[in-house]
Amino acid sequence: MNDSFTDTTDLCTSCIATSCKRRGFVHDPSHVLLKFDNIILDVRLRWIIPKARSLIIRIREELRYSLKNTIKPVEKGSSFLSSQTNNEMPTAATAPKCRCCDKDIFLPCWVCLFCKMDAYICDECGAEMKQSLPNNSHKLGEPLLRISDYAPRMEVVATEEKLAILYIKNLTQLISDSQLWKTESRVDSRRLKQY
Repeated sequence: MNDSFTDTTDLCTSCIATSCKRRGFVHDPSHVLLKFDNIILDVRLRWIIPKARSLIIRIREELRYSLKNTIKPVEKGSSFLSSQTNNEMPTAATAPKCRCCDKDIFLPCWVCLFCKMDAYICDECGAEMKQSLPNNSHKLGEPLLRISDYAPRMEVVATEEKLAILYIKNLTQLISDSQLWKTESRVDSRRLKQY
């Protein structure tokens, strides 16, 4: 997002997971989105954007940690877990729950920017704009941050390709330096002839 916050794009729920291009900007599914149900003045964006950026990393890490540490099957021959039923080992980390349907949250999901405690909303409830369950502080219409599990697209370039590109750049620089040197020598020789 630019410093003036003018490069915004409106997306419907069916277009969020697809790439699209508008006014030279390409939306990629890996982008983090801010959802507003009403007009937000630039004054509010000045603190909303930094707050959203600070939440992104923490929320992704929390969700990945909870997914990594949920109950997992364990090998059957383990004597350490012989008293466990269904060969499962419980862990302390559990996935956060959706504030609207109380299901476990997985990426992609929405997170409220205003709620003091992280208010997670699953993709389905976010698309349907469901009300939060009773006894929840989250209100419909508060700004939401959509965090996807997509890794940003990165162009992987092999080391050999990088070296070839550097070699070509270096060679081009040497050629232009050589041409410049030749031109300077001609100018110098003409000056000497004049004197």
